Amino acid sequence: MQYQITSISDRGRVRANNEDHILVDGEIFNDAHKQWTSSFEQRGLLVAVADGMGGHNAGEVASKMVLESLHNCIADINPAVALPEFEDTLVLWLESIHQEMEKAGNEDSGLRGMGTTLTGLFFGHARIFCFHAGDSRAYSFHKESLQLLTIDHTVNTLPGMPERRSNLLLNCISASCQPRLDIAEIKHLPGSSYLLCSDGLTDMVSEKKMAELITRPAIASLVDEANNNGGRDNISLIFLKPFID
Repeated sequence: MQYQITSISDRGRVRANNEDHILVDGEIFNDAHKQWTSSFEQRGLLVAVADGMGGHNAGEVASKMVLESLHNCIADINPAVALPEFEDTLVLWLESIHQEMEKAGNEDSGLRGMGTTLTGLFFGHARIFCFHAGDSRAYSFHKESLQLLTIDHTVNTLPGMPERRSNLLLNCISASCQPRLDIAEIKHLPGSSYLLCSDGLTDMVSEKKMAELITRPAIASLVDEANNNGGRDNISLIFLKPFID
């Protein structure tokens, strides 16, 4: 299977710097618009979005650090991996990066308390796995329908809380809390596309509008819409559209 991949990371209209980072097939970046055509018949494909948080540049450091570590962990994994083995690999990695961030904070007070969301997809030979911490999101898009694949780890997910969007995270990848990852296998429907994004997009653009804009030739229209609506946060997305299915 081949995917056309479009990745955009934009500072937005308000923030002084971009604390998001994107990982696509081993390349990590922000403040850019890039495209690939990727086939993973002989290997797996890893894509992820991380939205960093912390004082000064600590959020930017955290998001990049986590994606670099994740890439190194997954780079040599068997693309035929089954869910239990994939879960075990990520659980061990999560403990490792937690300790690495704790060490970085102890050595540099400016990095103490830094953290990041993480939402990603791993495309293997016959399976797709989704993993998630925080409030960045993953969606599938099939026959003009946008389906949310993740649940935000925020206060509004608690029983009895009002159903409204909250940016108060209950879980992220950080040294200041014990992080967890939601890990699941996705049922792929032929012809499905996939969207990963930070909350700089979903806070500014409704899911109904996102579904409408995804059908346009230029996926950058999603970022334009978020900026036109205020662009209050960094905006990062990865869109994977199948060439052959």
